[in-house]
Amino acid sequence: MAVGIGAIIIGLLIITSYGGTLIDFTQNRFKEYQSVVGYKFGEWTSLPEIIKVKVISNSYISSNTPNGISPTLSGKVTEFKILIYSKPSVAVLSFVSSNEDKAVKYAKELASNLNAELVLNIQQKNETAKEL
Repeated sequence: MAVGIGAIIIGLLIITSYGGTLIDFTQNRFKEYQSVVGYKFGEWTSLPEIIKVKVISNSYISSNTPNGISPTLSGKVTEFKILIYSKPSVAVLSFVSSNEDKAVKYAKELASNLNAELVLNIQQKNETAKEL
C-alpha cells in the first residue's frame, strides 16, 4: 500500500513539474524557473537594455527511430524562434514555438514592452523571406 501511494505522489509531482521563463517588464528583469506543484523556483536576473526582438524560422526533416511501440513518423518540421538581443550579435533570451502566429504575436508584445526593434525573418511556403 505504501509503495502504491508513494508512486502516485511521485507521479503527481512529475506531472505538475515544468520549466519556463518569466519576464517582469515593470522592473526590467527575468527569471528562468522550475515549477513544482505551482511554486516557481528561480532567481530574478536584471535584463540588459534590449535593442532588438527577432523572429526566425527553421525547417528540418524529423523522424523517430522505429521501436515497435510508437508509430514511425517522419516529415518536415518548422520551428519559429524568438531571439531577444541586447547587442547586435548577443542574444540574451530565446524562445521556440511551433506556431507562426503565436511566435509573431509574442515577439510583437516583447518588442513593444521592451521598446525594441522588431525584425521578422520568416521563410514563407514559397521560401521567400518577409521582413517588417
